[in-house]
Amino acid sequence: MSNNRKAKALILRATKYGEADLIVQVLTSEGEKLSLLARSALKSKKRFGGGVLEPTHYVQLQFRQNSSRERMSTLEDAQIIDAFPSLRLSYDRVEAALFVVQCLARASQEGDSLSVDLFNLGGHSLKSLESVQDLTSFKIHFCLKLLFQQGVLETESWMKTYLQTSMAHHSNLEKNEDLQKDLHWIWVQSRLKEYLSTGNLSN
Repeated sequence: MSNNRKAKALILRATKYGEADLIVQVLTSEGEKLSLLARSALKSKKRFGGGVLEPTHYVQLQFRQNSSRERMSTLEDAQIIDAFPSLRLSYDRVEAALFVVQCLARASQEGDSLSVDLFNLGGHSLKSLESVQDLTSFKIHFCLKLLFQQGVLETESWMKTYLQTSMAHHSNLEKNEDLQKDLHWIWVQSRLKEYLSTGNLSN
């Protein structure tokens, strides 16, 4: 028994499986993290051409959900909604975008359907990243939002402006200079690493 489903999702990871297949990890707009088997994805230009399954892409998916928990759902088709093209104009932006989706992949749980806030954080962050000027400030902002959202951030006064500003409006934040930005980035990286290495998260 199986049934067909459609979903809008962010591509988190695509891993080669066998000679031509991919296992694609996604976070849907409904907050569900899924792993899907894209058969012949490395050969099929009709269904999966144009790099549609690249991490960071926002896509419309059609997949066959298998009833057995032991069998992976099969990805039938994927169409790009937003590839965030401006990200590809800069290596540093691509690196920051991959950092965002890697964090989403670690902070979300397979089969969990309660990660709508994570999806929204990721989507707004990637869209904002196309135009930000200060990537260090952006990454501090994203990490603080993620940690706060996960309920593991003990807030301090310097974080106030970051936490009160949505990722969609990060450009407004750049007008307010963080005089200790480099130190704050070191602190945030350490806190994030500690959180993501707790062993309670999916890889």
